[in-house]
Amino acid sequence: MENGISTAHTVQTKVKDLAITGLLIALVFIFTKFINIRLPISDIYALRAAVERLLQDQAVLERHAKTAAAVRKSLVDAGLELFPLDSFSSTATTMLLPPGTTFENIYMEMFNEYSIIIAGGFDFLKDKVLRIGHMGENCREEKLYITLKALDQTLRKFNIRLNGKLHEIFLNAM
Repeated sequence: MENGISTAHTVQTKVKDLAITGLLIALVFIFTKFINIRLPISDIYALRAAVERLLQDQAVLERHAKTAAAVRKSLVDAGLELFPLDSFSSTATTMLLPPGTTFENIYMEMFNEYSIIIAGGFDFLKDKVLRIGHMGENCREEKLYITLKALDQTLRKFNIRLNGKLHEIFLNAM
Protein backbone atom coordinates (compact mmCIF):
# COMPACT_ATOMS: atom_id res chain seq x y z
CA MET A 1 0.00 0.00 0.00
CA GLU A 2 2.86 2.34 0.80
CA ASN A 3 4.12 2.01 -2.79
CA GLY A 4 0.63 2.84 -4.09
CA ILE A 5 0.54 6.03 -2.01
CA SER A 6 4.01 6.98 -3.21
CA THR A 7 2.99 6.39 -6.84
CA ALA A 8 -0.21 8.41 -6.39
CA HIS A 9 1.77 11.25 -4.84
CA THR A 10 4.26 11.18 -7.72
CA VAL A 11 1.46 11.29 -10.28
CA GLN A 12 -0.25 14.14 -8.41
CA THR A 13 3.03 16.09 -8.30
CA LYS A 14 3.62 15.58 -12.03
CA VAL A 15 0.07 16.67 -12.88
CA LYS A 16 0.53 19.80 -10.76
CA ASP A 17 3.87 20.55 -12.47
CA LEU A 18 2.23 20.13 -15.88
CA ALA A 19 -0.63 22.44 -14.89
CA ILE A 20 1.80 25.12 -13.69
CA THR A 21 3.90 24.74 -16.83
CA GLY A 22 0.78 25.00 -19.00
CA LEU A 23 -0.32 28.14 -17.16
CA LEU A 24 3.13 29.68 -17.57
CA ILE A 25 3.19 28.88 -21.29
CA ALA A 26 -0.24 30.49 -21.67
CA LEU A 27 0.84 33.62 -19.75
CA VAL A 28 4.08 33.97 -21.71
CA PHE A 29 2.10 33.56 -24.95
CA ILE A 30 -0.33 36.28 -23.89
CA PHE A 31 2.50 38.62 -22.93
CA THR A 32 4.43 38.09 -26.15
CA LYS A 33 1.52 37.90 -28.60
CA PHE A 34 -0.99 40.44 -27.32
CA ILE A 35 0.94 42.77 -25.03
CA ASN A 36 4.14 42.63 -27.09
CA ILE A 37 6.45 42.12 -24.12
CA ARG A 38 9.44 39.82 -24.25
CA LEU A 39 10.01 38.31 -20.81
CA PRO A 40 13.52 37.49 -19.63
CA ILE A 41 13.91 33.94 -18.36
CA SER A 42 14.41 35.24 -14.79
CA ASP A 43 10.88 36.72 -14.90
CA ILE A 44 9.48 33.40 -16.07
CA TYR A 45 11.18 31.61 -13.15
CA ALA A 46 9.83 34.26 -10.76
CA LEU A 47 6.35 33.87 -12.23
CA ARG A 48 6.57 30.10 -11.76
CA ALA A 49 7.56 30.55 -8.10
CA ALA A 50 4.68 32.98 -7.57
CA VAL A 51 2.17 30.60 -9.15
CA GLU A 52 3.45 27.71 -7.04
CA ARG A 53 3.16 29.80 -3.87
CA LEU A 54 -0.33 30.93 -4.83
CA LEU A 55 -1.43 27.33 -5.40
CA GLN A 56 -0.11 26.37 -1.94
CA ASP A 57 -2.05 29.18 -0.23
CA GLN A 58 -5.37 27.56 0.66
CA ALA A 59 -6.79 30.72 2.23
CA VAL A 60 -5.68 33.31 -0.32
CA LEU A 61 -9.12 34.84 -0.90
CA GLU A 62 -9.98 34.93 2.79
CA ARG A 63 -6.58 36.48 3.62
CA HIS A 64 -7.07 39.21 1.02
CA ALA A 65 -10.59 40.01 2.25
CA LYS A 66 -9.57 40.08 5.92
CA THR A 67 -6.46 42.16 5.27
CA ALA A 68 -8.33 44.64 3.06
CA ALA A 69 -11.02 45.08 5.72
CA ALA A 70 -8.36 45.70 8.39
CA VAL A 71 -6.59 48.32 6.23
CA ARG A 72 -9.88 50.12 5.59
CA LYS A 73 -10.80 49.99 9.28
CA SER A 74 -7.45 51.46 10.29
CA LEU A 75 -7.90 54.41 7.92
CA VAL A 76 -11.52 55.10 8.85
CA ASP A 77 -11.00 54.71 12.60
CA ALA A 78 -8.05 57.11 12.40
CA GLY A 79 -10.33 59.72 10.82
CA LEU A 80 -9.34 59.39 7.17
CA GLU A 81 -11.85 59.09 4.33
CA LEU A 82 -12.02 56.19 1.92
CA PHE A 83 -12.76 56.52 -1.77
CA PRO A 84 -15.19 55.26 -2.84
CA LEU A 85 -17.35 55.05 0.25
CA ASP A 86 -18.46 51.50 -0.59
CA SER A 87 -17.85 48.67 -3.11
CA PHE A 88 -14.29 48.02 -1.99
CA SER A 89 -11.57 45.93 -3.58
CA SER A 90 -9.65 43.20 -1.79
CA THR A 91 -6.47 44.16 -3.64
CA ALA A 92 -6.10 47.89 -2.96
CA THR A 93 -7.53 50.55 -0.68
CA THR A 94 -7.96 54.13 -1.84
CA MET A 95 -8.26 57.09 0.50
CA LEU A 96 -8.79 60.78 -0.08
CA LEU A 97 -5.76 62.93 0.63
CA PRO A 98 -6.21 64.85 3.86
CA PRO A 99 -6.47 68.63 3.44
CA GLY A 100 -3.13 70.36 3.87
CA THR A 101 -0.97 67.80 2.12
CA THR A 102 -0.20 66.60 -1.39
CA PHE A 103 0.29 63.20 -2.92
CA GLU A 104 3.80 64.14 -4.00
CA ASN A 105 4.79 65.07 -0.43
CA ILE A 106 3.40 61.84 1.01
CA TYR A 107 4.83 59.71 -1.80
CA MET A 108 8.32 61.24 -1.57
CA GLU A 109 8.44 60.97 2.24
CA MET A 110 7.36 57.34 2.23
CA PHE A 111 9.77 56.47 -0.57
CA ASN A 112 12.79 58.40 0.74
CA GLU A 113 12.38 57.65 4.45
CA TYR A 114 10.85 54.17 4.44
CA SER A 115 11.52 52.76 0.92
CA ILE A 116 7.77 52.20 0.52
CA ILE A 117 5.95 52.95 -2.71
CA ILE A 118 2.30 53.97 -2.65
CA ALA A 119 0.20 54.86 -5.66
CA GLY A 120 -1.77 57.93 -6.56
CA GLY A 121 -4.84 58.53 -8.66
CA PHE A 122 -5.33 59.07 -12.36
CA ASP A 123 -7.45 61.44 -14.40
CA PHE A 124 -9.93 63.32 -12.19
CA LEU A 125 -8.50 61.62 -9.07
CA LYS A 126 -4.92 62.78 -9.72
CA ASP A 127 -3.59 64.56 -6.62
CA LYS A 128 -6.80 63.73 -4.72
CA VAL A 129 -6.22 60.15 -3.52
CA LEU A 130 -3.55 57.69 -2.55
CA ARG A 131 -3.76 53.94 -2.94
CA ILE A 132 -2.32 51.24 -0.72
CA GLY A 133 -1.83 47.94 -2.49
CA HIS A 134 -2.49 44.71 -0.60
CA MET A 135 -2.34 42.11 -3.32
CA GLY A 136 -0.20 39.01 -3.64
CA GLU A 137 2.93 39.15 -1.49
CA ASN A 138 1.98 42.61 -0.22
CA CYS A 139 -1.09 41.06 1.39
CA ARG A 140 0.85 39.97 4.44
CA GLU A 141 0.18 41.32 7.92
CA GLU A 142 3.81 42.24 8.59
CA LYS A 143 4.18 44.18 5.32
CA LEU A 144 0.99 46.16 5.77
CA TYR A 145 1.86 46.88 9.40
CA ILE A 146 5.12 48.47 8.19
CA THR A 147 3.33 50.39 5.41
CA LEU A 148 0.65 51.74 7.75
CA LYS A 149 3.22 52.68 10.39
CA ALA A 150 5.16 54.61 7.76
CA LEU A 151 1.98 56.28 6.51
CA ASP A 152 1.03 57.18 10.09
CA GLN A 153 4.42 58.78 10.73
CA THR A 154 4.36 60.54 7.36
CA LEU A 155 0.92 62.05 7.90
CA ARG A 156 1.89 63.20 11.40
CA LYS A 157 5.05 64.82 9.96
CA PHE A 158 2.73 66.88 7.74
CA ASN A 159 0.60 67.80 10.78
CA ILE A 160 -2.35 65.61 9.87
CA ARG A 161 -4.25 64.72 13.04
CA LEU A 162 -5.17 61.08 13.40
CA ASN A 163 -7.51 59.40 15.91
CA GLY A 164 -5.08 56.63 16.79
CA LYS A 165 -2.10 54.94 15.18
CA LEU A 166 -2.87 53.36 11.81
CA HIS A 167 -0.65 50.32 12.35
CA GLU A 168 -2.04 49.61 15.84
CA ILE A 169 -5.66 49.84 14.65
CA PHE A 170 -4.74 47.54 11.77
CA LEU A 171 -3.14 45.00 14.08
CA ASN A 172 -6.19 44.99 16.37
CA ALA A 173 -8.47 44.49 13.37
CA MET A 174 -6.49 41.48 12.17
